[in-house]
Amino acid sequence: MPYDQQSPINLANPVVTVSAPGALSIHWGTGPLDGIVTKDSHGAKVVFPLDPSRYLSLDGHRFALRSFHFHHPSEHLLNGRQMPLELHIVHQDLSTCALAVLGVFFDLADTGHKKSKAFVEELGKKLAGIEPEAKGKDTIPPIIRVRPSDLLPSEGHAEYFRYEGSLTTEPFTETVSWVVLRHPVRRTQEELSGLVGAFHSEARGIQPLNRRFLLANFDPESAE
Repeated sequence: MPYDQQSPINLANPVVTVSAPGALSIHWGTGPLDGIVTKDSHGAKVVFPLDPSRYLSLDGHRFALRSFHFHHPSEHLLNGRQMPLELHIVHQDLSTCALAVLGVFFDLADTGHKKSKAFVEELGKKLAGIEPEAKGKDTIPPIIRVRPSDLLPSEGHAEYFRYEGSLTTEPFTETVSWVVLRHPVRRTQEELSGLVGAFHSEARGIQPLNRRFLLANFDPESAE
């Protein structure tokens, strides 16, 4: 079976469409969550205990919050530009096992952000000394407290790209609905370097769009 809906892609020349009200909504709760910090051959990630009440809704379908990780540099390109970092917040439909991934670019800024700086420092300490998971090795993974909404851009999540794609690591399964936010999170070089050090995971090369449609619910020609 040929793979013809692979990720990542270059986010360029989208079909502009008007999203139905509530097409994308995020329900992660308002308080911080405890995530389990793990490492494997693909890098580090933070995994959340399964809680169906914390989810992303996409066209009326619920996808439960499962985990997040970063890629350095970004996997998706924005009009041919590769960003310093890209966040993937992974959600799963508990009835079909299909995935919805919220992608967020990170870019440079002149000033810092107290919440993200504290998070980066804490995460670095949690990851220090943790070895990649090994079969038969009994380890107790550390816990980190994080509010996922703190990892979103200040402009919010109202404007985004959408397309149907795949996992960007093996087995590259094509069961992923991608939503990539238009606006990046802006952090200082120090903060970005801390995240790269904690989550370093190489980016997969750009894949052809083939016969798919890349959609955007905003006009790319409008001012940022």
